[in-house]
Amino acid sequence: MKTISRRISLPVLLEIIDEEKINLDEILSYHNLKYSNKILISSKELYQKYKKYLNFRIEEKFFINIFTLDEIEIVIKNIKKKLSNDSLLIGFGGGRVIDATKYIGLKTGLKFFSLPTALSHDGIYSPVAVLSQDNGMKIRIGTPSPLGIVVNLDIIQQAPIETIRSGIGDLLSNLSALKDWKLAEKDEGEQIDNFAYILSYLAYNSILNLLDKSNINLKDKEFLENLAYSLIISGLSMEIAGSSRPCSGAEHLFSHAIDYLYPKKSIFHGIQVAFGILVAELFRGEEIERMIEIYKKIGLPTSVKELGFEKKEIIQAIKIAPKMNKERYTIFNKFKLSKLLIEKMISPLL
Repeated sequence: MKTISRRISLPVLLEIIDEEKINLDEILSYHNLKYSNKILISSKELYQKYKKYLNFRIEEKFFINIFTLDEIEIVIKNIKKKLSNDSLLIGFGGGRVIDATKYIGLKTGLKFFSLPTALSHDGIYSPVAVLSQDNGMKIRIGTPSPLGIVVNLDIIQQAPIETIRSGIGDLLSNLSALKDWKLAEKDEGEQIDNFAYILSYLAYNSILNLLDKSNINLKDKEFLENLAYSLIISGLSMEIAGSSRPCSGAEHLFSHAIDYLYPKKSIFHGIQVAFGILVAELFRGEEIERMIEIYKKIGLPTSVKELGFEKKEIIQAIKIAPKMNKERYTIFNKFKLSKLLIEKMISPLL
């Protein structure tokens, strides 16, 4: 009998530690991995702040400052001059650093490790890198998954509270994305991968249940550990689906539109996406009281003003949101997005 299977790229190792030092050499050895040429990718600020945690030899360091595609391409050229057969990239930083490392890995063919200093989105393990062009516009590029992920809770706990809120927002967006996926199946016949679907569901639902508690502490290490696991599971769902579909719907198109229209004003991706959930739910005719209550509890914006934009800017972002990915069918496709309609639909957020 012929066996039918499929290949999925998984990290060789995942470590979530609560220790003073990251002994990467010891971790690699435990998993029978050996790389003698470790190349660190970071920002100078983050490296200086957290270098005391890095208890392993680093052969080369490359610091990225403004994180534009042109700057990263220069780093790639310099890395290619120093390549060896046993080189390993180590992305040590927040979302921009990890995404830059993914892209460098794609262009150099090197394996890479993800060592996040913040849990601002599911990019710590996802097959997508979001990069900025010189004009401020963002582009999304498919990339390989990391060879390994090491999360140090001591470091994560020191990250700004906004990064944690952003990570929560990006995770909760799965709720909206899965509704859009079901809608696309119903209206367009789009196929759903049920393995990817259930992982995306479990990822957001586990955090949603924690957020329902009255005494939630976003800096608590147990909560941060759960957030890290959930973001990684969310990334795995995208790996299985072969796209961002399980974790990206109308709410992400809304955020992409903000990045496109107002690159100088855009804020943390996960915070914009969280607001996009409220917008998408209103278009679906859903109640948003539970989400509003949770948002207020943890400090996510619940109005256009709190998000930091004007009403006309948000209306325009919603209006062009479907154009951000014309192949991504969402609740927005059910409407003719006129100014009057949008203003009426999102009135509770104005």
